[in-house]
Amino acid sequence: MNRRVAPLLAVLVLPAVLLLLSGRFVGEAQLQELTTTIDPALPDAIGRDGNVQVLISLKPPDIPLAEQTTAVSKQHTAAVQASVLSVLTPDDFTLTYRYPISPALTGRITRSGVQRLATHPDVTAIELPAKGERLQKDIGAGLGERG
Repeated sequence: MNRRVAPLLAVLVLPAVLLLLSGRFVGEAQLQELTTTIDPALPDAIGRDGNVQVLISLKPPDIPLAEQTTAVSKQHTAAVQASVLSVLTPDDFTLTYRYPISPALTGRITRSGVQRLATHPDVTAIELPAKGERLQKDIGAGLGERG
């Protein structure tokens, strides 16, 4: 396969596969609005206990990285966290940790909570901790966090 074609196929095919997998949480009418990457292992994990520990990755600030100070990052993070938490009920989500600088949350989520967040404009991914923790360490390292 041509070296230029393989990356292009990955960019076009992977989002479609993720949309199909996430269809277990949202109705067909909502699939077009879906902007959130949902861990494909999430349905089975929730099925066992009714809820599962997740990392929720949130939208980063819309300003150039060079202009992002710690104060700006904290302000943005607090705002998007509040926006996301405002649509969840205590039955949907139990907060475990708010990251102070990185736009993310961790907690226990139900199927209903995933459905509420699947099309939220500030949510970019809902992942099980094993994958999410690696991603969060990468994000934190990029923002100068240690851990």
